[in-house]
Order: sequence, then C-alpha cells, then structure tokens
Amino acid sequence: MGHRMSGAFAIALQITAPVMLVMLLINLGGGLLSRLMPALQIFYLLLPLQILITYILLRITSDGLFLWYMRYAEEGLTGFLSP
Repeated sequence: MGHRMSGAFAIALQITAPVMLVMLLINLGGGLLSRLMPALQIFYLLLPLQILITYILLRITSDGLFLWYMRYAEEGLTGFLSP
C-alpha cells in the first residue's frame, strides 16, 4: 500500500512540475521587480498574469498529462483486478 501511495505522489509531482516551475520563475521575477521598484505593488499586478499563464500552460499540456496519468492508473489497477 505504501509503495502505491508513494508512486501516486511521485506521479502527481511529475504532472504538476511544469506549473510549479513556471510559478516559481514568475514569483522570482516579481521579487526582483519588487526590489527594483518598491513603490509599485508587483505581486498585485502579477496575480492575473499568473492565472493566465497557468491556464494556458494547463491547456497546452493537459492532453499529454492525462494520458500519462491514465497509463499509470491502468498499470496500478491491473494489480488489484488480476486474480
């Protein structure tokens, strides 16, 4: 049971890795801009940009990610269903 849970956690991290990487880069850029222009509320302005970029990234990668997850789920469920 623990092996299956760790495998599910690993696949979840692999699926969300592109989004997490892009969000990290946007936040690092926002932090740099915040240091360069302290009077401007950068994170308030970056929130719509983050939502838009995440939506576009998920739309581009969702087909491949769901197929990858379905293959993983099929391999995991056949172990439960086989006699």
